Amino acid sequence: METLVDWACTHFKTVDVVVPGYEAAHTLTAAGVKVPEAVHRTRRALSRLRVPARRALSRAGYRHSEQHVHTWTQLANRAPYTASRMRAETAYRDGSALRRAVRHTARSAIQHAAGGQEPTEQQIDQAVDYVLAELPLVTDAPVVFNTKTSVFVYHRRIDIIEPLLSGEASSLRPADGQGCAVVTVNRVRHVISPRVHAGQGARWCRVGYAPQASEVLRRHGPLHAPDRSHREVFS
Repeated sequence: METLVDWACTHFKTVDVVVPGYEAAHTLTAAGVKVPEAVHRTRRALSRLRVPARRALSRAGYRHSEQHVHTWTQLANRAPYTASRMRAETAYRDGSALRRAVRHTARSAIQHAAGGQEPTEQQIDQAVDYVLAELPLVTDAPVVFNTKTSVFVYHRRIDIIEPLLSGEASSLRPADGQGCAVVTVNRVRHVISPRVHAGQGARWCRVGYAPQASEVLRRHGPLHAPDRSHREVFS
């Protein structure tokens, strides 16, 4: 987390870090963890993410770093986030491609929490809120954060992004100005110049940097990377 935020602060004018809120406890309870223990684990995990994020933001010059670290629970107080979440829930109910991706992501999260045990459909039903809470950050971050453009950053590929960007999930699409990137730590110490590959209604860009590397950046519309007006980091 700290390395990722360090990098983002050197490439974007504004950085906001979003970490799971109490919605994350749904995955643990779906895996069979008792509610008090699930809440305790969620609080502990939140602290492990929040502290290094604020440390990196403070180092980059953010005087009130706590104002740039958000949980999903806190964002639920913002009307644009709530409206986007409602659209995501509707698309989940009505769209087979998005529904499959959401349930697959929830299934994987439960398996991880349950030590590899295969979850039931009822357990997956219980955990989908965890995934749905993330979707507004993938589709509507510009309006959620009141900015013209935003890039959703994650440290690995996640299933819910692919149908959104490919157009397979036609009932829910990223807003104009919304980008997505997978950023990983790389031992390679050289910089790769940005390259843009045109696709059907989308753009791909591979941006390398030392010592980290952005694996892939994909968004709708014209792409100007990495000079974005806003950077949204999620972990």
